[in-house]
Amino acid sequence: MGALHDAGPALLAAIGTPEPTGAKINKFEVDTKDATGGTKVTVKEIDLTVRGEQYRIVRQGDCYETTGEGKTQRACAADAATQISQSGMPPAAVTAITHVVESVFKDGVGVIATEVDGKWYVSPGRSFFELACRCSAACSRETSRHCSRASSENGPRVCAGPFAY
Repeated sequence: MGALHDAGPALLAAIGTPEPTGAKINKFEVDTKDATGGTKVTVKEIDLTVRGEQYRIVRQGDCYETTGEGKTQRACAADAATQISQSGMPPAAVTAITHVVESVFKDGVGVIATEVDGKWYVSPGRSFFELACRCSAACSRETSRHCSRASSENGPRVCAGPFAY
């Protein structure tokens, strides 16, 4: 990734000058916390203007509130859990997926940033691994039976990859 970062200006020069999007970031706030191998950065609030329309996303606890085009919507972990429970999936899948979704809403989706020689880099590998670990932790020992049962009943596993149950 360091090589890509260092080659970035040359790549941008080769692409040429893109057309301006007209988007303006008015406010951008993040939360940070220590994570294995770096710092986890999650969006707390972003406010932007696109073609004269203002949009805003704010994380409040385990909820996200979006505002734009004259509408405000709020989505919380409990809302997602309700929708999942009404999906018609087998109970084992509902339990497993609900735990994963609640975990994502609670901790927020973010990236892992690392500092090297005074410069900060987003670490895609660590970011993915952190999310995979969260999925695995959400399928804790208590719910691993549900993850396993959902997997055997429906083919694909609920927590994919090396963290599958």
